Amino acid sequence: LIESAATNTSTRSNDFVRANGGRIFTSSQDPIEKFLTLTTNVATSPDGTTNAHKITADVITNNRHEIRYGNATVVTNETNVISIFAKKGTGADYLQFFISGFDGSYNANFNLETGTIGATQNVTSPKMEYFGNGWYRCSVHFKTTTDVVGIVNFGLTPNNDFNKWTPGGTEHIFVYGLQTESTTDDSIVFPTSYIPTSGTAVTRAADLFTGGGGLFNDVEGVLFVEIASLVNTQDGTKEITINDSTANNRFSIRYSTVTNSISYLIQVGGVNIAGRSYVSSDVKVFSKVALKYKSGDIALWVDGVERNTDTDTFTVSGLSQIDFKRDDGSSNIFEGKVRQLMYFNELLSDTELEQLTTL
Repeated sequence: LIESAATNTSTRSNDFVRANGGRIFTSSQDPIEKFLTLTTNVATSPDGTTNAHKITADVITNNRHEIRYGNATVVTNETNVISIFAKKGTGADYLQFFISGFDGSYNANFNLETGTIGATQNVTSPKMEYFGNGWYRCSVHFKTTTDVVGIVNFGLTPNNDFNKWTPGGTEHIFVYGLQTESTTDDSIVFPTSYIPTSGTAVTRAADLFTGGGGLFNDVEGVLFVEIASLVNTQDGTKEITINDSTANNRFSIRYSTVTNSISYLIQVGGVNIAGRSYVSSDVKVFSKVALKYKSGDIALWVDGVERNTDTDTFTVSGLSQIDFKRDDGSSNIFEGKVRQLMYFNELLSDTELEQLTTL
C-alpha cells in the first residue's frame, strides 16, 4: 500500500478513558462512557497485542449505549473520515456510529457477525474491511459547511436500526484504534492506514519508493504492475515510472484527473512522444497493467486486452531506475495499492502480454 501523507487527529487513538483526555478532529471534549462500561486491554487487537477493549452495555432502560465525543469541531468544507476496529462479542451484532450536528445526522450500523454494512442514514460509501480474527475496520465520512460543531458517538446495538434499546447486562463488543482524518480532497472518503497516537495528533509522511538501478533496456521492454487506486478521481497525476532520474526521460503508467482513467506517457528529451488512456469501470478495483515500449511499437495492456497502441518513434538513453513518482523529485507521487511489479528488459509477445495481464 502506497499512500499520501495523513494525520490522525484522534490524540489518544486507543485510549477511551475520559480522565486521560483524548480529543478528535480540531478539538472536542474528552470521551465519556454513555450507559456502557469500558474494560481496557482484555483482547488481542489487530496489531497482535492485548490492547483491545471491551464495551458492555449497562442495564439502563431505553437508551443508546456508546462512547461519546462532545463538541467535536471540524473545518468547514473539509471531508471528515472516522474509523475504528471492532469485533463481535456477545448479544450485540452491530457496531454503530451515531453522529449529530455537522449540518445533519450521519448514522451507520456494521454487522460484526456477517461482515456486512447494515442500515444507514445520510451516509454515503461506508466501508467495512476485514483484518482477520473477527476484526473489522468500519468507517464513515461526512462534510459540513455551516455547523462545524457536533457529537461523535460509537457504540453497540443488537438491532439494525437507530432506536434506543434495553440491554440485559451481558451485551458487549470489542473495539480498538480510533482514527479521525480531515482533508480538502473530496475524493478521499475512506480511511488511510491506521496511525497510532498517544497524546497528540500524528502525521504519517507520504510513502515513497525508488530503486532498480542497472536493470533497464533503453531500446525495448515491458513495465508491468498490478495496482488499485484509493479513489476514482485523482487530485493530480499519480505515476509509476522508469526514468533516468529526471522527468525529461520517462516511461510512465499513470492515474490522471480523468475519473477511472489508466494511462501511459512516454517522454524523451522533455518532449511527450506518446500517451493514451483507457477508462476502466472502477480504478479502485485491482487491474493488471503492462506498458510495452519500443520505438515504433508501443502498447498499453489492461486486464488481458490491448487497450491502446502507438507507432511513434524515439531514441532514449540512460534509463536507470523505477520510481513511484515522476522522477527523483517529489512530483506525481503514486498513491494506491500495489500487489506486484515486474520489469522485462525485452519485448513480450501479444500472447505473453495477454497471459500476464489477465486477472
